Amino acid sequence: MRRLCLYLPLLALAASGCASAPPKEPTPRLADDDATVLRLRMAETLVAQRDYDLALPYLRDLLAQHPKSARLHLLLGVVLREKGVYSAAEAELRRALELDPRGAAAHAALGVLATKLRRLAEAERSHRRAVELAPGRAAYHNDLGFCLLLQRRYGEARRSFAEAIRLDPSLRAAFNNLGFSYGLEGDDESAQRAFSQGGSRAMALTNLGFLEEMRGHPAAARRHYEQALRIQPGYPPALRNLRALDPGAAQSPTGGEQ
Repeated sequence: MRRLCLYLPLLALAASGCASAPPKEPTPRLADDDATVLRLRMAETLVAQRDYDLALPYLRDLLAQHPKSARLHLLLGVVLREKGVYSAAEAELRRALELDPRGAAAHAALGVLATKLRRLAEAERSHRRAVELAPGRAAYHNDLGFCLLLQRRYGEARRSFAEAIRLDPSLRAAFNNLGFSYGLEGDDESAQRAFSQGGSRAMALTNLGFLEEMRGHPAAARRHYEQALRIQPGYPPALRNLRALDPGAAQSPTGGEQ
């Protein structure tokens, strides 16, 4: 299991499905003028679409006018986190919590940041607080489960993923994370079943390949990636993983340059 230590950090980037943007909420009324409300809605839309460079000036301009808006600090924190500006992101998210200590979305966002930084005990506390404040949000249970998965607490992680799936049966990330939790304990049948519910056949095969990589079986991983590419030529996750496994693999198994 020595290679598992090498691949778990990669798993955090490749498989978590952690929400990058806070959930949609009613747009808070920051001012009476329609222009301000319109800019806020635009900023929220851009963050949801992960267009962070365009969202940033909207958020900074709005915060200059409304420095005590917890929602704006939360959105800016998410943008900075996703751009990799972690210290500034943490400051914004903590400011959001100072202004609204019961803001579940801010606790969840801070948990995602702490997970990225491998501060897993801190991340777990944030995710548990988010779940406590908003127990009906499936994504928060999934994020908590992923944090537990990284700590190799597979049984606890599966319970969180199961609750996420119960709340939202369409949450693919929870099925995929559930599959990894089974696979890392050697239950391949349950892993395949979960992966098959998490998306397309190509995605399931890519996840199985990644699981084999984590086990230290690159030849088996390659077979899964190549099979995924035969089913869906050019499938980006399989192609990226295949190239990472073998940097010389510049073509898909169908022979087309990607």
